[in-house]
Amino acid sequence: MARLTTKAVEAMKPGRSRREIADDLARGLYLVVQPSGGKSWAVRYRINGKPTKDTIGRYPEIGLADARELARDRMATVAKGVDPRAEREAKRVAQQEALANTVAATAADFVQLHCMRHNRGWKEQERVLQRDILPRFGDLPLDAVRRRDVARMVDEFGDRPQAARVVLAVLRKMFNWAIERGRVEVNPCTVIKGPRIQRRDRVLSDDELRRVWQAAEQAG
Repeated sequence: MARLTTKAVEAMKPGRSRREIADDLARGLYLVVQPSGGKSWAVRYRINGKPTKDTIGRYPEIGLADARELARDRMATVAKGVDPRAEREAKRVAQQEALANTVAATAADFVQLHCMRHNRGWKEQERVLQRDILPRFGDLPLDAVRRRDVARMVDEFGDRPQAARVVLAVLRKMFNWAIERGRVEVNPCTVIKGPRIQRRDRVLSDDELRRVWQAAEQAG
């Protein structure tokens, strides 16, 4: 095995064929030199008796010191009987699943797959999600939203009880939809009640009724 140094790696010249130069400080680490002059790092090891190669990355994006550290991490994983490639793939899949199960991603699916298909007022539901819910919860995983978080959101509406009730209703419906599809197990809106609305014994005037009727026609 050769003692690789930063200068030696920089000065390494390509040959007519692909070469692998083993490092004597990090077990399993190789510098791969292509006939084109391109250089990269790789680790060789055995899993279940089968020889395996795992590419670390290109040089000089990854220097010698970093390549040795990454090689040691991989060999430590191999010592546990785990293939580093399989471990990284499992992490990648878990990260993708986590991103697909955020409040924002669920809200987008909820609007497209449920609201738009079953509710004429879906644009209002989408507006409530975009304006009141996603800025607060959008980046969180669904199961990270707690009952106390929802209660705090409702309380912050203060003297706008009707707005609080609407937002709570949309959020509750979205979580119920997510539960039906196995995306989450618990609805944090459960047992939370919207603020009471003080009733008023006021009758609209004829002019007010006319304006309400006209506005309703324009809104469809």
